[in-house]
Amino acid sequence: MAGKKVLNLLPFGFKFAGGVLLVLGLIASYYFIYLSIKPEWLQFRIFTVYSKFLEKTTFDFITNNQGDEIAIFSYLVGFVCILLAGDPKQPEKDFLYKSKAALYSFLFVVFSLLFFYFLVHGIAIVYTVALVVYLIPVVYCIFYIIQRKRGKR
Repeated sequence: MAGKKVLNLLPFGFKFAGGVLLVLGLIASYYFIYLSIKPEWLQFRIFTVYSKFLEKTTFDFITNNQGDEIAIFSYLVGFVCILLAGDPKQPEKDFLYKSKAALYSFLFVVFSLLFFYFLVHGIAIVYTVALVVYLIPVVYCIFYIIQRKRGKR
């Protein structure tokens, strides 16, 4: 196994960029989602397939503040950059641990969403989905740590 090339989908420098995006996404989420700050410069006319805010709209252009979307997007892109960026000193086993952790995290999140979908209703499901999305990196880290501990035995 020694001497084999380890598969890294992104260069190591993306870890830093991912960390910055993740932190900015968390800060933006606090301002745009939790505090409901809606700056005028983020108001755009966008095409929507379905929207129900004050009235139901389908296949039309609406004016929408994109702060929430930018916050969640930067948070998740930052996490993906950290996940996929390699480390020059990374052992080959580490890639296997990352892959298993990503798979287990995906399965955990999907089954959690299905479980909550049948137990939580109304606006609470929106909050539950948002919570699960923000927990994806935490769940991944937990599974990654478990994989590494099992591998060291």
